[in-house]
Amino acid sequence: MSRHRKDKSKNPPRYVMIFHWLMEKEAWKDLSANARAIYLEINKRYNGSNNGRIGYSVRQAAKELRISKATASRAFHELVDHGFVVAEQKGSFNYKMDAEGKRKRLASEWRLTIYGSDVAADTYNQLNGTMEFTRWPQI
Repeated sequence: MSRHRKDKSKNPPRYVMIFHWLMEKEAWKDLSANARAIYLEINKRYNGSNNGRIGYSVRQAAKELRISKATASRAFHELVDHGFVVAEQKGSFNYKMDAEGKRKRLASEWRLTIYGSDVAADTYNQLNGTMEFTRWPQI
């Protein structure tokens, strides 16, 4: 008995992929458990076309992971220092207006260095990730 095409889901389930080679890097091994959890949360928000615009704040991380804001902040700093994420836009408590008069987001906007940037002006960074974590601790 064959399945009908209409029985198949149009949207396959989403997932977060962590490569084995990434987990073997010294930078990954040096991360705290909180930093790894926040990396997974940021990666979960990546949809394939928003790298560099992934909004995730310290407050969100603290609430979702049930940790203090200070601990979440330290974990974000770890991820940046180890080269796994880059803050493309820093968050703030005040709304700011951009050049077009639109409100900017409160949460920081992150770029995962393993993937190419969706906001970079140069073609190389759009196609390839910068992967700063491969050069840790030299960065």
